[in-house]
Amino acid sequence: IPFRAAPAQATIMTTVATVERLAEAGDWTALVSTCEDAELDLVHDDLEAAASAQLYAAQLLGHLLLRELEAARFVWKRAPAAAQAHEEVSGAWAVGKALWRRDTTAARAALTAGSWTSKAASTLASALERRVEEEEWDTIARAFTVVSPETLAARLGLSAAAAAAAA
Repeated sequence: IPFRAAPAQATIMTTVATVERLAEAGDWTALVSTCEDAELDLVHDDLEAAASAQLYAAQLLGHLLLRELEAARFVWKRAPAAAQAHEEVSGAWAVGKALWRRDTTAARAALTAGSWTSKAASTLASALERRVEEEEWDTIARAFTVVSPETLAARLGLSAAAAAAAA
């Protein structure tokens, strides 16, 4: 029996399912590795644009969760224009740009405003939002002994009343 390769679309859908499972499990390293393998093994131009974009968005968000801003930047640069135009991919990169500038308020705003339609991107964006918020609380706790609700609100992107209640 001659060897027949699986159709690319079936292969990518299996990869998307694997990425979703890894996102739910919180295995960011394996998720990024799976996306990188898919990027190398598959020709995204011949695939459904949404499936390809799901993998790029997951790869970007995975790198951001692993604090690999440089790697996320290079994923964005090598992603095809069609993938960059997809709202999940451009939303993930908006978060990456904000984190690159160390603007956690803008990063949290981009995570909240993002249209995370795929299961993996939604899971990853939620995890990244929690991580960014936890790290901002840690930074505030190390930097301040006394902090006003207004300062706290500005750092966390909350209203003064919400910041006072959270403290």
